[in-house]
Amino acid sequence: MNITLSKYFHSLFPNKQNQGFTLLELLAVIVTIGVLAAIALPNLLGQVAKGRQAEAKNVLGNINRSQQVHRMEFGTFGNVGSYTDAAPGNGINEIQYVPPANNILPIALQLTFYTIQDGTTATTPALPGGTPATSTEAFVIARGGEQFANDILDYVAHVTQGVNGEFATIICEELQINSASFPNTSVDGNGIVNGCVTANEVQ
Repeated sequence: MNITLSKYFHSLFPNKQNQGFTLLELLAVIVTIGVLAAIALPNLLGQVAKGRQAEAKNVLGNINRSQQVHRMEFGTFGNVGSYTDAAPGNGINEIQYVPPANNILPIALQLTFYTIQDGTTATTPALPGGTPATSTEAFVIARGGEQFANDILDYVAHVTQGVNGEFATIICEELQINSASFPNTSVDGNGIVNGCVTANEVQ
């Protein structure tokens, strides 16, 4: 009786110990993995870029806040100077700090993905050194470093003090990577920055 039951169960569950996967099963697994990777990879890369862009937003936010304190204490906005690539052309973002000639904004920046410099409200980036800050406004540019220039967006920060003494700050983000139009800002009749031009307002 026991022998008969044993044979019956063996017939229901044949021994597959020595059998491998068929080519069709392997192909199905490979295709499934490929589809999942194709879906997940762009999202992963997008999140990496957003993490890097957070550096620019945080740094420019700190600069705008420091500028307001500097203006109240010294009667003018300060110059950031430039944090630029020490060895352009080698494909690595090696940041070196070049202080401004005068009116230094006392702030130390830690940068990995971006270069920072005093800017201008022109639609194209300023030359190194940029436009000095004044008693009414300061403008700072953040561009992706050489190693990351084709992966992350550029930013500008603008802080103003209007004719009535009120401060206004803004951070503008490039519309798309390597956009033909560099981020810019607009200022109203009272000297108050009030929006972004060819750019998205992020702060």
